[in-house]
Amino acid sequence: MNGTRNMKSMKTIRLGDVLYDDQKRLLTLCRSCECHFMTLQSFQRHLGDCPGVKYIVTPIEPLAFDDSNRETRLVNGRQELTHSLQYENSIRDVGLLNKSVPFAIRDHCGPKLASLLRYSVVYDNRDGNVFPTRGIYLKSVNEYCGLGGNVAYTSSTAHGELNVPLFAGLVAQFCARVGVVKETKNTTQLPISSLFYCGGPLTLRGFKFGGAGPVVEGTPIGAQSFWCTGAHLWAPLPFAGVFKNLASHFRMHFFYNIGNNNSFNTENMRSAFGMGLAVKLAERARIELNYCVPVRHQNTDKIQNGFQFGIGYEFL
Repeated sequence: MNGTRNMKSMKTIRLGDVLYDDQKRLLTLCRSCECHFMTLQSFQRHLGDCPGVKYIVTPIEPLAFDDSNRETRLVNGRQELTHSLQYENSIRDVGLLNKSVPFAIRDHCGPKLASLLRYSVVYDNRDGNVFPTRGIYLKSVNEYCGLGGNVAYTSSTAHGELNVPLFAGLVAQFCARVGVVKETKNTTQLPISSLFYCGGPLTLRGFKFGGAGPVVEGTPIGAQSFWCTGAHLWAPLPFAGVFKNLASHFRMHFFYNIGNNNSFNTENMRSAFGMGLAVKLAERARIELNYCVPVRHQNTDKIQNGFQFGIGYEFL
């Protein structure tokens, strides 16, 4: 005898579509804003912030999904943790642009053979490369040069980025970068091309390239160590909701940068603040046009008070 089963009427509302990208990776597409996510956890977090979801349904129950069993975790089509081991054998040639170059720089001119081993590790769980709204980005690069040739040194750099969503599309971003290059027992002279040049739109805004470091006869010569930090407040353009597709490629930001070189303290520290407009380029790089106001600088520094243009893929 078959028993009776009580059935409860349920209303099913589709919040997202499960698709495959061109590399046959599974992703979830939000039906409200058309953003895509590689994990259901990130899609569930997005439902609480997406302004268009309230017109579909207010989610009450969390999505049931266990991501701990996945062998390779992906975020927006990329692995969170990546390693790279490289070997480089190259000829480095420093040339002179004019006859007024100081002799301290002329000593580095001429071809030199560099043979080095480079190891890098990157942790990235941001929801975007150019204009992320949440997540952490950590990168470390270590080099040992001296496996052959006539150039020898060791170098280590680290870069970190933290993104925190606020309200009304505002995002707080905090960045930091540090680098050290040292001699080895085979070093006769540290190559000028491997030193650090602090200043410019990618490091310290409000300073010209290399303008916030040691100089010889008015020419930047590089430093063996440096550190820089930056704080940003990113905001969408006004009327971004009207011009949605176009406005997604633009952001406004207010920033404050500080840094120093050849010293890991705040003495003789450089700093600048300002605001600007950033444009996204192909999901990887961006263009910035900023108005900069240097606050602290040294007498030998080359400041950029006013508008400054920059293009790159890893800013501070």
